[in-house]
Amino acid sequence: MFDNTNIVLDELDYSILSLLHTDGRMSFSDIARELAVAVNTVRNHIAKMVDNGILTFIAHVSPEKMGFQAYANILISAEASSMVEPIAEELLTYPEVSSLSMVIGQYDLLLDVMCYNNEHLSNLIMDRIQKIPGVERTETIMIIKVLKWAMTDLMALKNYWENVNFPPNELK
Repeated sequence: MFDNTNIVLDELDYSILSLLHTDGRMSFSDIARELAVAVNTVRNHIAKMVDNGILTFIAHVSPEKMGFQAYANILISAEASSMVEPIAEELLTYPEVSSLSMVIGQYDLLLDVMCYNNEHLSNLIMDRIQKIPGVERTETIMIIKVLKWAMTDLMALKNYWENVNFPPNELK
């Protein structure tokens, strides 16, 4: 289901990702000029990251400007562990779902949803999610204000982990 293979990225890859993180529309030429490398080098590195599934290009749309006013995190508990994947498969078909994760603890699934308003959210939860076979219970956390929509700053995260010596040398 999941290819867990770690792809080794070099400093140039991280630098390219950092620039694209800041401006996803940045041209290969601008990236090459910024990093003082050839355009073909940038093109090849980006192609490698795309081919390996590290990098995809998407447009981030502002939900508020599109009329979505009700955001929520919904926790779902399944009646049995064998029901978790069928429930997840159903949820993946819902256009309101922006993120779906299997979790450990009191609940089995965590999903982020965007709805037009509270009535839409209520309908989603009570008339659709809670009626999926195997859903035992749900808990909804309303989001009243989004403070940040962004991807993790990979360069800063990489630098942080390099400086805290993790994983320990004996595990490397």
